[in-house]
Amino acid sequence: MITLKLNLSKLNCTEVLALADTVLARLAPPLPEPPSIDGLEDETAAMQTARDMAFAANKAYEDAKAALVMLKEARDAAMQTLRVEEKALADAVSAKAKGDPVTLSESGFPLVGEPIRSTEPPAKVTGLKLTAPEDGALAGKHRPVVRAKSYEVQISTGDSVDGPYHTALQTTRSRWKLTDLPSGQRVWTRSRAIGTHGLGPWSDPVGKIVP
Repeated sequence: MITLKLNLSKLNCTEVLALADTVLARLAPPLPEPPSIDGLEDETAAMQTARDMAFAANKAYEDAKAALVMLKEARDAAMQTLRVEEKALADAVSAKAKGDPVTLSESGFPLVGEPIRSTEPPAKVTGLKLTAPEDGALAGKHRPVVRAKSYEVQISTGDSVDGPYHTALQTTRSRWKLTDLPSGQRVWTRSRAIGTHGLGPWSDPVGKIVP
C-alpha cells in the first residue's frame, strides 16, 4: 500500500516552505492550468494562506537574524575601540603619575595590588535541602555563600521558628551529615554562614522525619 511520506517535524523551515510550494504548484496551479487533483479547493486555499503566513514570518525572522549579526559586529567594534582608548588613557595617567599612588587613585582606574575587600558579613544561606540516607541520620546541603569561611548547623525537635535550636555541627563545607538523631522524630534544621566580618542570617528552617 502506497502512502504519503511527510515527516514534517523533521523538516526545517526552508524545507517546509519548499514542500508547500511543490504541492501548491500541483494542486493549485496558476490559471488557466487545471489542478492535478479535483475537489481540493478549500484545502489548498487554506494551505496557500498558511504558506504565505509562514513565508512572511520566516523572512521576518531571517531578516532580524541578519540585522542582529550586524548589530553585534557594530557593538564588538565599538567595544574594541573603547578598550583601545581606555588603555591609551591608562598609559597616559601612568606616565603622568610616575608611580604616585594619590595621582593614580584619582584617575578612577583600579590599582594593582589593591584588592577589593568586603567588610560585610556573609549573606543568608539559601537552597537548604535535607535527605535521609540511613536510620538516625539526615544529610543536608545548600548553596555556597560568598564571604563564608565556615557554616554553623543547628537543629530543633520543637517549633520550626522558635525552636529551641542548638548547634549540632560546624563545618567548612556546604554539604554535611548529622547522625545519632531520634528516629521517627521530625527534626528542623537551619544553617548560617560565618565570615571574617561576622555572622550571616539564619536560613529558612527545613524539617524532615528521621528514619
